[in-house]
Amino acid sequence: MTVRLLCFAALLLPSAAVGQSSYSRSWGLGVSLDANTRNGARPVDLRVPIRFARHWRLEPALGLEDFSTTGFSFAGTTPIDSSKLHERFWRLSLLFGRVIRLDSSTRAYLGPRLALIRNEQRETFAFLADSAFAFHRLDKEIALVVGAEASLGTHLALGGELSAAYQFAGKPVFDETLPSSIGVGLQSGGHFLSTGGAVVVHWYLGRE
Repeated sequence: MTVRLLCFAALLLPSAAVGQSSYSRSWGLGVSLDANTRNGARPVDLRVPIRFARHWRLEPALGLEDFSTTGFSFAGTTPIDSSKLHERFWRLSLLFGRVIRLDSSTRAYLGPRLALIRNEQRETFAFLADSAFAFHRLDKEIALVVGAEASLGTHLALGGELSAAYQFAGKPVFDETLPSSIGVGLQSGGHFLSTGGAVVVHWYLGRE
């Protein structure tokens, strides 16, 4: 419910900005495709760019990753167990960027992006009794983002981003008691540094 309310608020904010701003492309909708893959899945974010001043923009975004993997354990060449891991990541982020006009059709932007990431995992084992466990955790991330986009028409713009992020992993909260027969090496908290990139498409709905 909280995520739905935040998304609804993100869609209302640009509507207010259109009536107050005389700058071009005051708000829009967009989608980004991450350059990195996770087990074959490529993260996708839905975005709402808001041009609230001549040189500044806000961009709330909501992303979802959902995938499953299967693994096997062997004794020599004989399989003794198989496991299936299902992971889901909800990502709510906000970019605060400084806009730099490069020419009449190209803009760059630079700024921090803050994000909350809910990580949900569930793993089941085929040949062991009571061998399923699930947990979730809330991670926090701050990133420095550099991006640029070129106008392809009145409303459409295509661009890309590079980012360097520092992530604070939360403590896992288990939904049930772990079976004693499974040794689980889960990290409780921690800090991670990562880099990334994305292809971004925006469709601007604000007036010129």
